[in-house]
Amino acid sequence: MAVGSGKGGVGKSTVSVNIALSAASSGLRVGLLDMDPLSNTGIVLDIPKSRIDALPQGYSSNNLEDYRVVFSRNLHILFPRAKLKEMEVKQLRNLVFQVLWPRLLDDYDVLILDLPAGIHNQENLYLLPYIQELIIVLNPEPTSHVSAGGYMKAALEVNPHVRFRFWHNRFEPHGDPAFNARDVVGNYNRFVPPELQLPAEIPGGITQDAWIPPDQALNLLLTEPDFTLQLLYRCEGALTLLTEQLTPEAGKDCSINALDALPLAFRRLLRYGLIALGSRPGKEELRSYLEDVLGYSSIWEEPRVADALTEYLNLVGSQPGRTGAYQAREVLYRYYDCSAPTQLRGIRQSFEYRLIVLLKELKQSSILGENPLVRNTGGLLLFYYSLLKLLDHPALLRIVRGAVPRRPGPEGAVRDRYSQIRGVLDGNTSFRSRIVEVVKQLFPIAEKQLVRIAESQGLEQFLFTYPTDDRASDGGGYNRQAYAKLVHRVVTDLFHSGLGVVVGLQDSPAAREITRATKLLLEEIGSAGRP
Repeated sequence: MAVGSGKGGVGKSTVSVNIALSAASSGLRVGLLDMDPLSNTGIVLDIPKSRIDALPQGYSSNNLEDYRVVFSRNLHILFPRAKLKEMEVKQLRNLVFQVLWPRLLDDYDVLILDLPAGIHNQENLYLLPYIQELIIVLNPEPTSHVSAGGYMKAALEVNPHVRFRFWHNRFEPHGDPAFNARDVVGNYNRFVPPELQLPAEIPGGITQDAWIPPDQALNLLLTEPDFTLQLLYRCEGALTLLTEQLTPEAGKDCSINALDALPLAFRRLLRYGLIALGSRPGKEELRSYLEDVLGYSSIWEEPRVADALTEYLNLVGSQPGRTGAYQAREVLYRYYDCSAPTQLRGIRQSFEYRLIVLLKELKQSSILGENPLVRNTGGLLLFYYSLLKLLDHPALLRIVRGAVPRRPGPEGAVRDRYSQIRGVLDGNTSFRSRIVEVVKQLFPIAEKQLVRIAESQGLEQFLFTYPTDDRASDGGGYNRQAYAKLVHRVVTDLFHSGLGVVVGLQDSPAAREITRATKLLLEEIGSAGRP
């Protein structure tokens, strides 16, 4: 398979590397061919410069071993050296497809080609005839979709039967309602003249393979793990889940006659619109959202439907905690966008205050007894809040940071991402031991902190308890085992955050989606047989 993109900066090489790592971690022999002149795979994997520099310049040798970096037992990085000269690029193409291709097929179960970025890169056109499966990485914004459509148009001219697989990176299901991020071909065709438009039917087909959400755990710019940011990101995920739980679907969670009769897609879009647009959008704002997605429909002009829509909006707006969850998320977005370090603490304190207010509002309502999922999500938020307060203590922060592997750098010790990624991929027990040791030191303190906050704020209802038929005698009734597992999972993800890869992450939404999509991708391509 090959991984390309219509423009740079969408995460192409990161996706290539993560597909390779995910496949290798399942036991498959993977060869990742860096065909991009800029050769970013080595940067993503933090391969030492000395190992890259040891590879020969040019491609005069026919020996595959000369161009291979053995990253782990199951993953080899091929041709990771930068190839900025046009002659080098041509030599590499001939070497791979005219000389080494049979050997590559024998040596590896999976071959992944990381292609040059951009529709204007001539090398893309030379490589596309050899490719049957083309993964296109794109972001949910117009320029990315237009570039991807142009890339597809060029690809079809040189390989009419190529199959396109869309991997939507940094995708937010409740993102900008005015832009349908799922309609790549439609978005492209709207911006180009008829003669440049893509046909309605693509001979090789199109599949929507992956919807990778934004995830700070994969942010390569975080050279050092930012534990506060990771915990806030977990809070955002829990708040989004809570907002969804507090937004009933007409015809399923609540009954409003005029809306119950609407098609399921309409009712679901109503709910998605309310989640995307904020705490209490107006009726006209919601209608505008629906028309952006579905096009104009006279159904919204019918008086009974319009009245039912008002009733539905009032019902959703009256849900306890819904406005509070939205407001807390808005404060989080201010924190993410803030570039002044002196203001971050104040914004975070505002968020923590709103979080406690939200939990108290939920506690005072009847919804905790009616919806156990809301209670559990509130319990997660209380747990994350207690960890945030705990990691304010420098000594505890040093314990967590001390587990991160380091190597000498020009200006002192730096994080050793290369060793950490390799260690996780190959099951190095020393890294697991580091995490376990941190959990042993952190859990007793985290447990006391959690209980103290719950009791002082009157939020004991949000503590996780044992099932009634399996109540343990220790821990005063709250579920110590559940919290021990939660601390372990949080520490594990904090330890692996900022690596830019999914291996090792347990609760990362992006990691789960990449792993799921890679598994399905390999199953589909594998069932089709080898080229």
